[in-house]
Amino acid sequence: MAAQLPSDCQFREICENHEVFKQVIEAAAERGAKTALAKIGLADEQAGQDVRDLRALMRDWRGIRKTVTRTIAQAITMAILGALAAGMVFKFGGPPE
Repeated sequence: MAAQLPSDCQFREICENHEVFKQVIEAAAERGAKTALAKIGLADEQAGQDVRDLRALMRDWRGIRKTVTRTIAQAITMAILGALAAGMVFKFGGPPE
């Protein structure tokens, strides 16, 4: 369903009247935004809550990813330190008797 363009005379009148031009642009922008939201499934009453849920999910995912990365780095560090300690025990022997 294509929108009908105004005639040349109507177009000139709309462009010359700043307030009418502003209203036309705002109506077109609002219609375009509603169409875009409908295409991605965010046109219903729950859309705001859906977006908040997605943001919370992303925030939680970033926190989990940061924690997992830190835990892996700590495990690798502990493994290296353990290997160094074991190497020292083998090289220099156990504690003095």
